[in-house]
Amino acid sequence: MGHTYHHHLVPQMYLRNFADAGKLKAVARQPPHRSHTSSVKNACNEVGFYELPPEELSQDDPLRDGWDPEFVEKFLSQVEGDAAPIIEAMVAGDFPLSAKDRNVMSLFIALQVTRGWAFRDRAQQTVERLSPDVLQMCMREEAIRERLTAEGRPVNRRAIKNIQRQLAEVPAITLPQGSLVASAIEQAVETCRPVIAGRPWRLLRFDENVLLTSDQPVGLWAPGSPTSVGLATAKMTYMPLNRNTAIAVAASGPEKISFPGPARARQVNDAVARRARRWIFHHPDDDPLKELVLPPVEEVTAEIVAQRKNPDGTTEEIVRMTSRPKQSL
Repeated sequence: MGHTYHHHLVPQMYLRNFADAGKLKAVARQPPHRSHTSSVKNACNEVGFYELPPEELSQDDPLRDGWDPEFVEKFLSQVEGDAAPIIEAMVAGDFPLSAKDRNVMSLFIALQVTRGWAFRDRAQQTVERLSPDVLQMCMREEAIRERLTAEGRPVNRRAIKNIQRQLAEVPAITLPQGSLVASAIEQAVETCRPVIAGRPWRLLRFDENVLLTSDQPVGLWAPGSPTSVGLATAKMTYMPLNRNTAIAVAASGPEKISFPGPARARQVNDAVARRARRWIFHHPDDDPLKELVLPPVEEVTAEIVAQRKNPDGTTEEIVRMTSRPKQSL
């Protein structure tokens, strides 16, 4: 597939709010957190990231004929264009938003939750963690007997061994580009946006230029949570709008303009920096990472929560998928 289009995981119009003459300080998310100066144009720039090729649509999909592979990128650009003047107004102190503008910003924020590498990495890691368990279930003799019987095929030892051998040779699953793109948009529109739109918002205004952003500019804050945090479990969802203004989506409380101090700024920065997948960005003259100690990037892990006995006498583990900071070897 010959990609020719460059797609920005974070909008350029947004990143300019943290830049000086089009330049940003880019800090690596992973230790030792090396930094360099990046142009806004090059930051979060990927080739064909949102391309949805027609061959990945189903054969009977009526949209397949004449499908534009850049449809998703054009949709994202439209949302960004609609959100740009609203962000500019909020940075100037315009709050609360009209119902129309709130709907636009809800979608904009929701898309920033799912449109980057964090969503893709989690999806692929989940498949990789689940695949061995699913494969093990399929290879159980009882399951194969049921399958052969349902298909009207002979049930004997040779047939069972043949299927087990075939399953053992199944290659690792890699999610296709189209599936990742479509699921990211669906998750944003159908799951994330309603949560964001339905909660009280606050506009945080800081006296100094203290905020950063990242390749995953929506941060989640849920102190003391024993498991991975999502929009539904976060006490606060933060998105910095520029160096001194952020939107906060709260689990409860009034909608208002707030003028918090340095402690809240560190909280916002910590939430956003933790969620970064590859890069943290800030203005070249600022030092918002000075007092932050970041854990390793989270990765999906399978945790055993229960066990059960199967009719064939085998024991099956019940697992849940969650995210934890990657453990050092």
